[in-house]
Amino acid sequence: MKMKKLWVVLTAFFLVMALLSPGAYAKSDHAKKSLVALGDSITYGSGLGVNGKDPNKQAFPHLIGDAMDLRVRNLGVPGMTSGELLEAVKSDKTYRDAIRHADYITLNIGGNDLLNVLKAANYNPSGIDPLLLQAAIGSMTRNLNQTIIEIRSLSDAPVAVYNIYNPIKSQAINTYKYVHVLFSVGNELFGVNGINTYIHDVVVANHWAFGDVYFADAFGRFAGLVNSGATPLLPGDNVHPNQMGHQELAKAGITAFDLD
Repeated sequence: MKMKKLWVVLTAFFLVMALLSPGAYAKSDHAKKSLVALGDSITYGSGLGVNGKDPNKQAFPHLIGDAMDLRVRNLGVPGMTSGELLEAVKSDKTYRDAIRHADYITLNIGGNDLLNVLKAANYNPSGIDPLLLQAAIGSMTRNLNQTIIEIRSLSDAPVAVYNIYNPIKSQAINTYKYVHVLFSVGNELFGVNGINTYIHDVVVANHWAFGDVYFADAFGRFAGLVNSGATPLLPGDNVHPNQMGHQELAKAGITAFDLD
């Protein structure tokens, strides 16, 4: 009887030691790699069909996942600003755990920071306070930089950082207020001398500092579509990408990761 009890104790001991060993919870070599997507309603996939409580499976992170056979964790939140995302990455356990276990990360944020400036001007481009706009761009740039640094403190996974697109062309202007605003200030705001320059500089600086931080050019891809006569935005919305737009965003991410 004593020998039987000793055998049970020894078996339990070795089982516990096996579970606590460094390789007990390691990923299988055959397990799918994972993509964690951080961002706002664009990442979430707002407007692509019926949106419930979960991100849309046709949004660009899931298209990247389908193309590259990756598991996708979409943490996009409609309306999220760069400051809110930074706070989530710094203090939200869901975000931090997801980042720690990610093999690839996409980061698409900043549009709502700028829309808040336009809202403050009652959607009137001529009424935009240049000091308020400058402050918003500066804040967004700092938040983006700190978000990347925080991600790097948790993970060495490659990060694709998207810039901000401006797909509206003059023929598309209608009575919808966002279209007027985005077209009127879009190229100046997002173009070569605008916010995307700051985003690009943040990406380059962090790439040199940490490695594996890459620039995903949404602006360039959408401009190419618009110049060819295509419309990458949802009809009647003109802010969020349609399926064509999300396909281009997916291509931008795949190119940034050099997975194509």
